[in-house]
Amino acid sequence: MANMEKIETRIARVQAKLDALLLRRGELNKQIADTQKILDELKAERKVKKLGTLDEIAESKGLSVDELLTAIQNGDLYSLQEKLESAQSADAENDAETAIAESEVESREEGTET
Repeated sequence: MANMEKIETRIARVQAKLDALLLRRGELNKQIADTQKILDELKAERKVKKLGTLDEIAESKGLSVDELLTAIQNGDLYSLQEKLESAQSADAENDAETAIAESEVESREEGTET
């Protein structure tokens, strides 16, 4: 009978240890899930920020994100290059025309001052 009491005592001790470990595992699983959720939210926020930055850059070059994505998807980056070069040429022409117009205005103003 003494052996039986020792076994029962050991069973009770091991069961208590198991219960504590299971409780801790439950707490850890909740912490893991919460941390994973935060990480997923941060990654989504990073994607949104990158897309916003891409949109700003594309827009400043006269493109849209849709055009960029379509070109990448179709493997047609050459058409983007052509569009960028065309936009740069148009900007250069506009800058030249503006400079000429400003020069003419300055010349007229100088002529009226004397």
